[in-house]
Amino acid sequence: MISGRAEAVRRALELMLAEGAIKAIPFGTGIAYHHPILANYAREYVDFCGSIPYRDPDYPILSAFDNRILTSGQEIMLENQRNVMTPIRWDLALRKLEELGVTAFYDVSANGAVKKFSRLRSRKCKIHSLQDV
Repeated sequence: MISGRAEAVRRALELMLAEGAIKAIPFGTGIAYHHPILANYAREYVDFCGSIPYRDPDYPILSAFDNRILTSGQEIMLENQRNVMTPIRWDLALRKLEELGVTAFYDVSANGAVKKFSRLRSRKCKIHSLQDV
């Protein structure tokens, strides 16, 4: 993932495709989320996440970082804190969902990014974006 001024990113995508990239997808987000580069800027958010109570989820949640099943509010809070600065392995999360027998889920990522890049390989489960519903 690359991030920067819109025109520079568009040019980088053009160059990648010209050099033979199979696909180059613009996500249309304003910042490179899930990257350690945000560490210096995300402290306030991470601290805020740790200062509010989280209740246990009504349904289990799959960690997009290590594929653990999260069932407590404390686990959700820690996951939310990790969300800012930790690279997400959506490919592994999708594979885990398939292993668990999930046949459909909703992508609520920025601009349906997960659905966009998951088309790069065949999926057993249907991915719905907010634009689909």
